[in-house]
Amino acid sequence: MEFEASAIKEPIVVLASDIEQLEILRTALASGPYRIMECESCANLSGLICDSGSSALILDLDSVTVDNRFLRHLKADNPGLFILTISGQKLHPELRESISSYIHACLSKPLDADELEFWLRSIIHDTLEQGNKSPTDSRTRRL
Repeated sequence: MEFEASAIKEPIVVLASDIEQLEILRTALASGPYRIMECESCANLSGLICDSGSSALILDLDSVTVDNRFLRHLKADNPGLFILTISGQKLHPELRESISSYIHACLSKPLDADELEFWLRSIIHDTLEQGNKSPTDSRTRRL
């Protein structure tokens, strides 16, 4: 049995405390095959990612404070997770380790919806390539 691509909604976890940025992300993702899972705090993030089966996290570095240790543990707990960050700052020297090892792309503000769509489609494609399964199947992301 085949499913239409538009019928499957890939969960995308978003961690941003800026209401305006959340609305921008909702608008950018509204036309795609995505279901936005908003997370309110870093403490709830790993559980939400695991429960939702999401393969992608969008993290607003301007509204949420994270460090290399947090991202290292998040990636260790969710090895198939693709982390996209957004920020108005060009440099984040405090996240040098994470940018080179855990973060897949750093998008600048104002957010370009086409660039975000490109990265999300690439993530879904890579997820499917890893296990040739549905992108929402959590078994696909376990190494």
